[in-house]
Amino acid sequence: MLEPLEIFDGAVLLVVYLALTAFVPLAFFGAAAGIIATVIRLPLSPLSRLFGERGERVHPLRALLRFVILGAIPGTIGVAVLLIALHRLAGGTGADLGDQLLAGVTTLVGTLGGLQDAAIRSWTGLAPADVLARVTAVDGLRPLAVWTALVGAHLATMLPASVAPDTFRVVFAAGVAFVAVMALGLSPLRLLGALRRSRAAAPSVAGARGRGA
Repeated sequence: MLEPLEIFDGAVLLVVYLALTAFVPLAFFGAAAGIIATVIRLPLSPLSRLFGERGERVHPLRALLRFVILGAIPGTIGVAVLLIALHRLAGGTGADLGDQLLAGVTTLVGTLGGLQDAAIRSWTGLAPADVLARVTAVDGLRPLAVWTALVGAHLATMLPASVAPDTFRVVFAAGVAFVAVMALGLSPLRLLGALRRSRAAAPSVAGARGRGA
C-alpha cells in the first residue's frame, strides 16, 4: 500500500521539481524575450493594417507575412539578444555573431544544468549521479517511489528531533498525497458539500418530473 502512495507522491514531487527548476527559469527567459520582441514590434505596428489584424480572416499569404514580420522576426531577435547578453554576462568577449549565439546557448544550458545540480542536492542531499543510479536501479514506476524516499529521507535529517525512518516515511508519503489532493481542489469538505448539494437537488428534480407527467 505504501509503495503505490509513494509512486503517486513521486509524480507530484517530480512535477513540482521540474516546474521550479525548468519551467520557471525558461518562462522568465521567454518573458524577457517577449518584452524585447514587443519593443521591436512597436515601430512595425502600422504594418498590421497591411497584413490585417489578428483574428481577421485574410489571404493566407498576408497571414504568413504578418506572422513572419510581426511575430517570428521580433521573437527571434529577442531570443538572440538574450543569448548574446548571457554570453557577455558570463565573461564572453566580442566575436562573430554566430559564435556569440552558440556561446549564449551553451551558457543557458550550463546555467540550467547548474540549477538542476544544486536543486537535486538540496532536495535529496545527494549528487545527481547518485540519484540517477538509485532511480534507474528499479523497474516500472518504482523510480518515482525511490525519488519520494530520497526526498523524504533528506527532509528527515533536517528535523530538530529524530524520528524513526519507517514512521517518517509513512507520514511524509501521506502528507505529500494530502497536500496534492487539497491543491487539486479535492478536499473532503468540498466533496462533502458537493454530495449534499446533489442530494438536495435530487428531490426537486423528481418533483419537477412528477409535475411534468
